[in-house]
Amino acid sequence: MKMKNLFAFLILALVLFSGCANTVIDTRTPEPAPETVTPVAQFHRIQDVEADTINTWHNITWDMIIPDETTNGFFTLTDNNNSIAINGFEGIVRVQGCIHPYNDYASRLEKTIRIRTLIDGVEARCLQASATKDRRASGVDIMVYSGTIAVHEGSKVQIQWMTEDTNIILQGDTTFDNPVSASVNFEKISKFNT
Repeated sequence: MKMKNLFAFLILALVLFSGCANTVIDTRTPEPAPETVTPVAQFHRIQDVEADTINTWHNITWDMIIPDETTNGFFTLTDNNNSIAINGFEGIVRVQGCIHPYNDYASRLEKTIRIRTLIDGVEARCLQASATKDRRASGVDIMVYSGTIAVHEGSKVQIQWMTEDTNIILQGDTTFDNPVSASVNFEKISKFNT
């Protein structure tokens, strides 16, 4: 009898000290967490872009919003589609995109191409790119840019490019099913600390 009592005491002590005495196991299926949608917007320039002057900044005019890659309307195209205005949001936006320089000249050109992002008319930090290359005739290339900007309600964003030769244009590679001359993607990543 003493052995049974000792065994029962040990079991009781184990249960009490392990915390199992007050544990309730919930066997219900938990509700899934609500899905969150990261607001993004994708713009393309399908048509070729030509510069009428050299060493001058030119706005890229966006001629397509990609609905399958745009989640909500925190933006509006304005200024004849040269600017993207921010609506209903103040915070940090990731900007990333590319342009496709094309040598439309009959021979090689070694020229510099530049791209930058403006926020309310001021060049954004770390959203500039430049490249000097020997571009063969009918040669296409890609320049990628990526960074972040601080935006406020009504802020306007422009993407601009510059070339040293008007024979360098922006043109999508027609080998692809959906060639683009330029693209830009906005992704809201954070509200400002308050």
